[in-house]
Amino acid sequence: MRPPRQDKDEEERQTLLSEARKFLRAEKFDEALKSLEDVLARFPEDNTAKNLYRLVLQGQEQHNRDRQFKSDLADLRALIKGGNYKEAIERGDQLLKTFPEEFQLADLIAYARTENAHQELRRRQERQLEQVNQEIHNGRFREAIQAAEFALKEFPGNSDLVLLLQRAKTQQAEKEKRELRDKRVMEVKALIGRGDLVGARELARQTLEAVGAGCGDSTASIASRGGARAA
Repeated sequence: MRPPRQDKDEEERQTLLSEARKFLRAEKFDEALKSLEDVLARFPEDNTAKNLYRLVLQGQEQHNRDRQFKSDLADLRALIKGGNYKEAIERGDQLLKTFPEEFQLADLIAYARTENAHQELRRRQERQLEQVNQEIHNGRFREAIQAAEFALKEFPGNSDLVLLLQRAKTQQAEKEKRELRDKRVMEVKALIGRGDLVGARELARQTLEAVGAGCGDSTASIASRGGARAA
């Protein structure tokens, strides 16, 4: 028969071990460790307590790891939801080093990469549209045409670019007509000054044909006034 004291010690040992197991199942790791530390303080060579202590430490580590991963994953989803794809990719790549086995993390990073690529494409398109608009605003229609045609190679069929290209071409054509009209006006004046009224009228007629009645009126008017003065 064992002495009563030994029986009491064993009973307390079993009670503490039972409490430790219960706390472990409930994931109350600090409480489980406290119970096992009490056992080991009284029974330092107790293999059951030692093994259980290691299990609790492992469970605690895994629990903390899972909790950290859930928190990091929530932060990553928030970045993606906010459209911060580049930051999400950088953060996700860092997390993959710690959690390489998490497939949902890899899926989120892949999604962020795809959306980031789309976002960069939209930004590039907006920059090119702004460039074409700015060239038109500054009266640099040839440059606007070149920029629009270049952009359409990357974004074929883009309606905004097509409209801007047509607008630039129309305004460039009008600009060229005005420049031709102004040049011909000077030439007509020179002919009149030399007394070549026939040549002035002929040049005015050619100008009307080239630039249209609207742009050529001033040329024809000068030729007519010159003819009237000569008469």
